[in-house]
Amino acid sequence: MFTVKETTALTPQKDCPGAWAVCSPRTVARFSGCGYFFARELHKTLGVPIGMIHTSVSGTLAQSWTDRASLENNMELKPFVDQFDKRVAMYGQEFYDAHGAAVRQWLADRPG
Repeated sequence: MFTVKETTALTPQKDCPGAWAVCSPRTVARFSGCGYFFARELHKTLGVPIGMIHTSVSGTLAQSWTDRASLENNMELKPFVDQFDKRVAMYGQEFYDAHGAAVRQWLADRPG
């Protein structure tokens, strides 16, 4: 499983930080349970190695994983873009960068 390191960005990225881990009794606890059983079933059925990419970030909205053009072109979703733009204008990019850094530090410092 490739686990993408949590980062923040306002635009789509061509690459991401992260690392591959081979599934073993020592590493399986860090895998998605649902993903593990799905990949295991695929492996049994197809007889080939299965790689999974883990990019979930707890508490994020689906809109943050959707490209801006798709949001802007959907009248039901465009208000999310407008609200986001207002927040960036109000607080500035530095605020979002600092908040992202603080959240990453909190995640790194928590036990477990």
